[in-house]
Amino acid sequence: MVCHIGDKEAMRRIGPIRALNKDHHYTLVGRGISQLSQYFKMTNEQFRLLSACTPGAYTFILPATREVPRRLQHQKRRTIGFRIPDNRIVQDLLGLLAEPIIISTLILPNSEFPMGDPDESRANLKYQVQVVIDGGTEVKSQLRF
Repeated sequence: MVCHIGDKEAMRRIGPIRALNKDHHYTLVGRGISQLSQYFKMTNEQFRLLSACTPGAYTFILPATREVPRRLQHQKRRTIGFRIPDNRIVQDLLGLLAEPIIISTLILPNSEFPMGDPDESRANLKYQVQVVIDGGTEVKSQLRF
């Protein structure tokens, strides 16, 4: 599930769909470290590691800066997850928006695995989401949020 970083209403809708508690780590997704660096604190060593591992299928959790709204931070740790994906569709979406987005893997309550089929997502979520993007079978295997 994805929403614009400033969209408080979308954030309010994601929690109940997933039955999330207050300790859930939301993840910021951006095109590169330069776009995301204002949202988290990192050392030079961490920067080198992040540069070597991105873009890719990794989510990193670091201390959040004051730029991160409290509703997005882990309540106790004041951290934020972030990812720089190598998925073309996500990168194109980020390019259009020109700012990071918030993601949360679509795992419904009482489900063990994330939903990956767009038709199943549409059927289960009907009026709870605005858009379902079908990236095809090749993209589904690459898209690991």
